[in-house]
Amino acid sequence: MLEKDRVKYNKNKPLNSLSKSVLLIDQNNSNNSEFFFSLGKCVEYLRNKGFPARQATLVKYINSGEAYCGYICKYM
Repeated sequence: MLEKDRVKYNKNKPLNSLSKSVLLIDQNNSNNSEFFFSLGKCVEYLRNKGFPARQATLVKYINSGEAYCGYICKYM
């Protein structure tokens, strides 16, 4: 029973202490933003939107401060 509760309530938490939270802000509409608990979840979201995203590419754009696929990416 506890295992089922962990799966249900912990699916949005980071997997380990090395995970970095990411904030995606829509470049066209600054009110539209998405928050992710890890880079992997952010990459998964971008791939579902149809963008060819990879973690290495996303990290490069976060560090440079440039927009990626119409989103401004920041570590939180």
